[in-house]
Amino acid sequence: MLTGQMVAKLFLRGLGELLVLHNVGGQALLGQIAVEKNRTVFKDRGFLRGVTPAQVATAVEFGNLGAVADIGGKDWQTLTFLGITRCRIPSDLSATRTGLLRETRSVQGDSLASFEGSWYRGFHLMLEHHFLPVLSMIPLPTAYPGATGLAVCDLKLSTLPLATMQRVHDSIRMAVDQYLTVEVEDLAVDSEDFSTLFGTFLKSDAS
Repeated sequence: MLTGQMVAKLFLRGLGELLVLHNVGGQALLGQIAVEKNRTVFKDRGFLRGVTPAQVATAVEFGNLGAVADIGGKDWQTLTFLGITRCRIPSDLSATRTGLLRETRSVQGDSLASFEGSWYRGFHLMLEHHFLPVLSMIPLPTAYPGATGLAVCDLKLSTLPLATMQRVHDSIRMAVDQYLTVEVEDLAVDSEDFSTLFGTFLKSDAS
């Protein structure tokens, strides 16, 4: 059962950066968790205007990709994405889809099915392999005792217009890129090292 305490705990670790799928009054909504007046609230982003829960049901029921959870003691400071083999998935995935998730790998060799890392690395891997990861308001137990996360599903399995999916994709990509893009001023490089690394490039650029 999803509790307000669980949502609040995840929010403190960055849940508000991720898109969450939520059904309210016969309407499918896609938005973000926020805190207003000491309450956690859901704020719709307007991606799914006029979309019914039935149109996204396939994504939620059969598009399990894993879970986002708060796992302490890791090298990264954000929420953790865990692949399906590190979660207790309630529904059976087809052999074909399970095989697809196992074969989906990062350039470092990480399999999506057994992935364990920062949420943005996990989401980057999924985007690169044409999945469209969003959270659902479904609690999903993980392989870590006492750690329950929110299920991540593939919105590509829904019956949404391509233009809507592209808008959602762009929004997720922007959130991921904020973590993956490293500015020059973020690098601890002294002037001599900078000249060695970038000198040739700067000379050719000036010519």
